[in-house]
Amino acid sequence: ILETNTSSILYSQYCPAFYCDLDRIQNGLTLAELLNNSDIQCVNGRTGLLCSQCPTGYAVALGGHRCLQCRGHWWILTIVYAIGGFLLVVLMFLFNLTILRGRPNGVNFYTNVLVVILNDLPFANSLAP
Repeated sequence: ILETNTSSILYSQYCPAFYCDLDRIQNGLTLAELLNNSDIQCVNGRTGLLCSQCPTGYAVALGGHRCLQCRGHWWILTIVYAIGGFLLVVLMFLFNLTILRGRPNGVNFYTNVLVVILNDLPFANSLAP
């Protein structure tokens, strides 16, 4: 922790992926720049400790890492996901489906491996939703 009379900064070399501008940090972000504005290291509209928060009035986009301004239509998505979730559970019971065996498990495994591989690519920051 670096401290002055008016502010303090927590430095970590393991900044979460898609939260911090790693190129800027590695290419010489100075202590003076950080003390003046610690959010200078953040990308995708993020702020706070290790770029882990969104500013007031903003929230993390569904399925992504960007902070987007909140809109008043959140209840529509809530209804859609509630109905969709209920129908998914009903279908799983009707067809005796499980993700622990067979084809659904293969798709689940494939998508998890694909996400890990894509996050390790050098251009991964450009893939962020």
